[in-house]
Amino acid sequence: MKLEQIRKANLRILLTKSESIEEYYKVGRSFIIDLLSGIGKLSMKYRQFQLIDFPYLYGERQLSSVILPTLSKICDGAVLAELPAKRNCRLQNHEIENSSGRIDYWCIYKDYSIALEVKHSYDAFLSDITRESRVVNRWEYMTIDQLQSIKEDVKYFEEPTKGILRIGLHFVISYSDKHPTKDLVKEYENKLPDILNRLQNDLCKRKPTITTPDFMACWLPPTQMVLEGEGTYPGIILVGKVFKPIVHKGVSV
Repeated sequence: MKLEQIRKANLRILLTKSESIEEYYKVGRSFIIDLLSGIGKLSMKYRQFQLIDFPYLYGERQLSSVILPTLSKICDGAVLAELPAKRNCRLQNHEIENSSGRIDYWCIYKDYSIALEVKHSYDAFLSDITRESRVVNRWEYMTIDQLQSIKEDVKYFEEPTKGILRIGLHFVISYSDKHPTKDLVKEYENKLPDILNRLQNDLCKRKPTITTPDFMACWLPPTQMVLEGEGTYPGIILVGKVFKPIVHKGVSV
């Protein structure tokens, strides 16, 4: 897997190279870069208080501590969390048709409305096995169930934007129980292309047209920040899926 390195606000991010020239795809790519770099910047602020208990080390709810303020900044305040939604899914054993639910985040970014779903899990980077119950199943539920079942509901959104982008983001926290060392951090960086390849291959086995990731990015925290932890957490991987825009009620022509 070919990766390009981006340095933004003293952050180091590795990202899969762009494969599309479509506007919505470029907007999705830019959104992911801005979100991940903003989350990294806010996470590093915890060190000002001698804290090494970063939000991404917990779960999805705690991760919202840095997601929401980042979205507010990059979307100029146009953001809502837990937006009520009607879900319609005719797939057997999936979401109940006409059920009530919530979209994790709604925001407006670069003239597009975004319906954003987020998942969080861990990946043991020294292993060659992707956790089925945590990583794969959560990704499939988000892309197959959640993001498909809101297609009809978002058509009634009234904001004057170019369309609704449904985006799924899975934060996969790389970890090892081993005590952190510089050699272990270096080993992770060397293995990162293979790790991303493994994740991509394992996430798209079921319904590949829906579940194949569009983007994969990784924020590499400063080595000293990693060495201060009890376990080793050398990278925050962000797997992204961006579906083509849906024309909604308020679409601007």
